[in-house]
Amino acid sequence: PYNCVERNSELICYECWHRIYFSIIGKKQKFKLKMLKEIPDCFYCNQKLSLHNATIDHMIPKSKGGSNEPSNLTLACHTCNAIKGNLSFEEFVTTRLMEV
Repeated sequence: PYNCVERNSELICYECWHRIYFSIIGKKQKFKLKMLKEIPDCFYCNQKLSLHNATIDHMIPKSKGGSNEPSNLTLACHTCNAIKGNLSFEEFVTTRLMEV
């Protein structure tokens, strides 16, 4: 049938599945999904991101006074986010440029 999804060998309408799915995943996952539509690649290395390898990065780390405001958040792959650590965007870019 049109607009149906198979779940556990049963057909349910897409709208119901969508409501079930989004009630299960958390607030961060919803935010990541929304951001992935706008920013499909890692902000730092341009690697293609998915829900599984995307991390939410604070451009100005919270430890340095950064906020959870959307203007301070971007998506990064696990590798870049781990390397960046608690560096600000400017510190990270400067450090990376010095390594090249």
